[in-house]
Amino acid sequence: MKKPPATAFVALGALTLGLFVPATHAALTDSLKAGKLEFKSMNQLAFGPEGILFVADAKSAAIVALATGDTKPATTTAPVKALAVNETISALTGTKAEDIIIEDLAVNPISRQAYLAVTRGRGPHAVSLLVRTKADGQPELVSLDNMKFARAELTDAPADGSIGEGRRATRATSRSPTSSSPTAACSSPVFPTKNFPPRSV
Repeated sequence: MKKPPATAFVALGALTLGLFVPATHAALTDSLKAGKLEFKSMNQLAFGPEGILFVADAKSAAIVALATGDTKPATTTAPVKALAVNETISALTGTKAEDIIIEDLAVNPISRQAYLAVTRGRGPHAVSLLVRTKADGQPELVSLDNMKFARAELTDAPADGSIGEGRRATRATSRSPTSSSPTAACSSPVFPTKNFPPRSV
């Protein structure tokens, strides 16, 4: 199943969550409330304005808008190079590199920092994490304990990851970065690693 384009995903997220530019021109993040946020899954990422990151949680049939606070403009246009992403993230999370699955990547157009939707582990005990790659190429975990966010659950969504109906129903599964899908070219950092297909600016 193909993912919708990032622009379509951002538009859907903004409409679903009621995010728009009010007549008073207040910041979009003013309507978001701080709290502890948990995900059942992170399947797609896309950046909107003001450093807002939209996250699709397919298992919860929800779209979440996160105020990352990452609004400081980048001082360089040079691509960030992160080596052996799976290994460095596994070291951060205390697990093995083969238990790290990178679900999606989005680059903040303001700061040019890359955000990765990561699944640690497999099966019912898998945990979803948000990881940010800094300017020096090193990843860091993004804390969701006290981040401003808005969340909307979609109505009439398929049951927990299923697609279609009846005998044609299938299960939506996470795609490992080692899959044989073609490499996409996008405005994102370069990740030269054997575990994660390189993406070039």
